[in-house]
Amino acid sequence: MTDPTRAAYESALPRFQECTIEFLHCYAASHHPTDVRDHDNLETRAVLNVIERYLLTSDSGIYCSNIQTSCWAEQDQTIIVIRPGKMPVCEEAGDYADF
Repeated sequence: MTDPTRAAYESALPRFQECTIEFLHCYAASHHPTDVRDHDNLETRAVLNVIERYLLTSDSGIYCSNIQTSCWAEQDQTIIVIRPGKMPVCEEAGDYADF
């Protein structure tokens, strides 16, 4: 038996066919530069799997561009931004730009 409340809630969430997901790893300015981590792909993958389940058609590179960066901020935090549409491909990619 299907729960109608759950179905209504799930359908209210946006679904992205193509998107760009940005992981902004922010560090408080009080940190020393050696405290800034090289964020592991496994961490990103775990979060991306949850995002995919609820918001994406697929997290394949064909449909989804990923960006990770670190920056100084007022407090430690990771901000995840999901933008509709893939990140534009560089013209230098030539024939490799379109699949």
